[in-house]
Amino acid sequence: MRFQFKGDYTFKDLVCLNRVARKRFQPLNRWVLLPLILVAGTLCTIGGIALLLDGSLPLNTYLFPLILGPLFLLLALFSDRFNALTTRRLMVNRNQEREVILEEDSFTEHASSGTTTCPYGAVYAVILCRERYFLFMNKRQAHVLSRQALVQGEWEQLGDFLKEKCGKPVITVK
Repeated sequence: MRFQFKGDYTFKDLVCLNRVARKRFQPLNRWVLLPLILVAGTLCTIGGIALLLDGSLPLNTYLFPLILGPLFLLLALFSDRFNALTTRRLMVNRNQEREVILEEDSFTEHASSGTTTCPYGAVYAVILCRERYFLFMNKRQAHVLSRQALVQGEWEQLGDFLKEKCGKPVITVK
């Protein structure tokens, strides 16, 4: 059985990749840091509005919390998108056509910057999220296999194929 994927990483692929990595491999970020930023943003915004309604204080007293609060809220709510933009900018081979071929003994990724061949035993985790499989090589490196990029093979058989070849269960993340 052989599967082939063609195409570049989309922005949605990178957002989903960052969301999966945060949920699976960064529990401190997920359970402590993001809620802390949300609370700080909410308190700054509420405090700035309260100072604004008081009216007796100078402008610079309530302007800082009114600016800082919404910025914290935006940072917490859209952190996956900001991380995806950063990931896209830091990618070595961005905007390059790539091709991933899953064969019986290994998988190969071809790009204009070079070719990478990895045995299935080197896969750290296999994760399914929103019609994308992520083959994590470690906690910070993954190959994205999206349904849209599939040009050869059946999507329904891919999960069983990866489970069999990698020897790891396919973890589903929403």
